[in-house]
Amino acid sequence: MKKINNSVIALALFVGVANTNAQEKRTLTLDEAVRLGIQNSKNLKIDAAKIEEATADLLEAKNRQLPELKVSGKLYVPPSETQYQH
Repeated sequence: MKKINNSVIALALFVGVANTNAQEKRTLTLDEAVRLGIQNSKNLKIDAAKIEEATADLLEAKNRQLPELKVSGKLYVPPSETQYQH
């Protein structure tokens, strides 16, 4: 978690610096810089996708723990004697 927080802060600072070099200069608060960093972070999007994949894998594993029930059968009807009398 600390690695992600450091990445967010670094990205937020980068966004803030990059934003000041743009045509229109604007001062960002720390909260704005962090918010922009989170919104634009590819790493966070990748991490979110990994979490979603891991959650799906976990649900699949839980479903495999449930017992599986299969039922099959056959019906045998012996020929009746009336079929042979014709």
